[in-house]
Amino acid sequence: MKNQRKLSQTIFLLLQVLITIVYGSILVHVAVLLYERGETYFLREIVPYLPQAVILISSLIPQFALRIRRKLHSQDGEIFGPLFTMLALQASLILSSYTETTGVVFLDQHFILILERFSLLGTAVLFLISSLRYYGFSSSKISWYTLCSLVLCLFVCVITPNNIMRSGRYQIYTTEYDALLLFMELIIYFATFLTLLITALTEKTGVSTKHFIGFSFLMLGIILAPTFTLIPVVISSISYVIGVVILAINTKDSF
Repeated sequence: MKNQRKLSQTIFLLLQVLITIVYGSILVHVAVLLYERGETYFLREIVPYLPQAVILISSLIPQFALRIRRKLHSQDGEIFGPLFTMLALQASLILSSYTETTGVVFLDQHFILILERFSLLGTAVLFLISSLRYYGFSSSKISWYTLCSLVLCLFVCVITPNNIMRSGRYQIYTTEYDALLLFMELIIYFATFLTLLITALTEKTGVSTKHFIGFSFLMLGIILAPTFTLIPVVISSISYVIGVVILAINTKDSF
């Protein structure tokens, strides 16, 4: 069982590193192109990309913290692998904007939309599963439940009708279908917040309190990430980094 968990966590880490390399290369490319168009243009147009860059890079920190502290078989070790890999996948939100800015067709627009929806909905579901795991839900089939949940999310995103009026960038929620997906995600995040809060109040331990605070900052960061304006971008980036740091530090107390 331990060997299976270690293999699973290694796979998630390698997948996350691969996602970071691919999307990181895209971010570097688009940053160079924007800078070539002038400093003023660069400062204005680079803003929407910043939260995704922060999420990509900082999401690796908790993964490596667990390995350095040899806590791979703790609750955090079970949770961080799929969760932070899915969080890294949210950088798919830059693909439409990248195509619009560079003219490079990275993937089919329909596939990009499915990938964006899946990364957002799948992340929300993994947050809820993670909160239930901290709440005390213990099962040898947790990996199976996670896989089934992600498959269900992917199925929902595939069957959701396309937004043919979509204009690119991060404007995902411009139809009633995408608005419904957004509503579902917010409900899931709210349920996650309540579950973590109840766990912190019930257990009254430093570990559960840190988990609650850390995940709350993470959720605030990713909810505000798909934006074009500077203030939400700054709040998103700072919140996400704070959440990551709290969770990384907390791994030393992980059980």
